[in-house]
Amino acid sequence: MPRKYHPGTIDNAQVIRRINQRTARRLNNALTSEGTRPFQSVEKLTQQQADLQALVGSALSVVADESAVEGFGPPSSEWGDLCAVRVSVPAGRSVSAVQATGTATMTAKSTSVETGCVLRLLVDGRQVASGVMSRESAESDQWDGLVSGVINLNNLKPGDVISVVLQYRAATPADWPKQESNTADLTVQAAFPVVSTTREGGA
Repeated sequence: MPRKYHPGTIDNAQVIRRINQRTARRLNNALTSEGTRPFQSVEKLTQQQADLQALVGSALSVVADESAVEGFGPPSSEWGDLCAVRVSVPAGRSVSAVQATGTATMTAKSTSVETGCVLRLLVDGRQVASGVMSRESAESDQWDGLVSGVINLNNLKPGDVISVVLQYRAATPADWPKQESNTADLTVQAAFPVVSTTREGGA
C-alpha cells in the first residue's frame, strides 16, 4: 500500500539521514552492477548531499516529505507516474532549492531480460535527473535504479505548490509484469531561505 508522510509529522533531520542511507545503498548496488562505469556520478551525488546539508544548516524553513508505492506494474512505453510529492511554499518565501531522490526495485519476467526500465525525476514539469535501472548479474531478475537531482526555483509565491514526480517507462513493457515485490520511493527536501531585499548603497 502507498505510504505518505506529511510535513510537520516527521523529523526533517531524521528523514534526511534516512535518505542519505538509502542513496548510499542504491548507489553501491548500482556501482556493483555496472562495474567500472558508474550508474550515477559519485562525485555529483556526494556534492548534492553536501549542498543539501549546508542548506539545512542555513535555511530557516526546510520541508521534507516522501512517498512510496509497491506491487506496481507493468510500465508503459510512455512515461508513467510512480510516486509524487507536493510541497507548499511557506509564507514569506519566494525561492527554493529542491532536492529529489527516487529509487526503484523491480523484478523482470525472467533473467533473459537485457534492458532495465528508465527512471526520471520531474520538478514543476522540468526534468532534473534520469537513469536506466541495472542488475547485479546476468543471472538476476531483480533490477535497481536510483535518480537524484537538485533544482533552484525562483519567483515563488506563498501557497504555490511545487510538484515532484518520479516516473518510469520501458522499451518492452511485457518484460515487466505486475509484481508484489516491486517497490519505489520518492524523497524530497525543499529549503526556503530568506531572501534579503536590501540594496547596497541605499535607495
